[in-house]
Amino acid sequence: MRMNSLRKDTLIAGLALFAMFFGAGNLIFPPSIGFTSGTAWLPSLLGFLITGVGLILLGIISVAKSGGTVDTFSERVAPWFGKFLGTLIILAIGPMLAIPRTGAVTYELAFQPHFDVPAWLVTAGFFLITLIFSIKPQGIIDRIGQILAPVLVFVMTVIVVIGIFDPVGSPAEKGLESAFAQGFTDGYQTMDVLAAILFGGLTFAGLKSKGYSKFSDQLSITIKAGLIAASGLTFIYGGLLYIGATFSGADLPADIATSQLLLSIIESILGQAGLILLGIAITFACLTTSVGLSATVGEFFHKLSGGKIPYSALIVATCLFSWYFSIQGVDSLIKVAVPVLSILYPVTIALIFLNLLGDFLPDWAFKVVTFSTLLQSTLSQISFGEEFQFVGSIISDTLPMVLYPGLAVMVIALSLSKRQKNKTALETESTKIQ
Repeated sequence: MRMNSLRKDTLIAGLALFAMFFGAGNLIFPPSIGFTSGTAWLPSLLGFLITGVGLILLGIISVAKSGGTVDTFSERVAPWFGKFLGTLIILAIGPMLAIPRTGAVTYELAFQPHFDVPAWLVTAGFFLITLIFSIKPQGIIDRIGQILAPVLVFVMTVIVVIGIFDPVGSPAEKGLESAFAQGFTDGYQTMDVLAAILFGGLTFAGLKSKGYSKFSDQLSITIKAGLIAASGLTFIYGGLLYIGATFSGADLPADIATSQLLLSIIESILGQAGLILLGIAITFACLTTSVGLSATVGEFFHKLSGGKIPYSALIVATCLFSWYFSIQGVDSLIKVAVPVLSILYPVTIALIFLNLLGDFLPDWAFKVVTFSTLLQSTLSQISFGEEFQFVGSIISDTLPMVLYPGLAVMVIALSLSKRQKNKTALETESTKIQ
């Protein structure tokens, strides 16, 4: 019985993780990559999967291995750093960007093309459902994994299978150079790794609330759930990207908007019924992301306040704030959120690898790698003005190298750690001989 329960909980957690990651942006983005790649769609897909899925999986494993919270994820940097990092990530990726956009995108792509209803009414209903699903912290993973995720998985599977086995055309030669590198960069720029830290922690907390008290069980289930989510994302991303590639010979403007491209592809494959299916997929993709992020916001700030601010009050505030800005527009929020996310993203990736290698690294390596990466990523976002424009251009030109200093420190720390262990082993052996 316990084995069946374990498998069921693992599957539900995996489906919930998949659904939370698969937001509307993830639905729109892959077909666009396939469209611009054409016959080079496979190298583009491989590059995209490494950074767009592989890093997510490593992030889930890393946060679970470190203890399941943002605090434990970064505690070896400094005791205060987890609260600093968590606050910025959650505000920037949650109420200031992703959550309001889920409501806005649902209206623009799922309702506006079919129904003459005002935006405020659709988004009010959207965030009311978000509130209902996230108002109680217990069982959030179950509610997403058992109710919302299956609908999303079914609809996306129908779209992908029909698109693959009954394509509208064949991939065309687009002349894209370095398709693998382009896909690798596109996957990196999704910034889903930041969500991996939050959703991995939410899954970990959900398992604790279900009675899994042993760390080994929590870690094992979270990793397996991450593998399920990664497998689902790989299938859907691969299918959508290939479908976009089969449309690459169509007579469309090269600069067609990604959302319009998706609508054109789905209408060509499935007609009007396909657009309705797409609307359902977009609604559920946005809803699962909105519920997951809202719950994460509530959990984090409830704990940060020492329990003084009720979880339910934080959820209500998050939904009201997100509803307001989904109507007013998120452009002003994006101007603040995107630079913050661009600074934190390399730091988070560095911390993922630090925690994965944590058993072999001293604490000073965590500090040096994290703060050197933070410094360089901060400089990359600073405007130096016309007089010092050359400084900004040098930094932006070397942006792909933002993680190199941290990587060098990790290699040095690993070497020193290994040498120290070898030295200790030799001294112990020498003592035994004497």
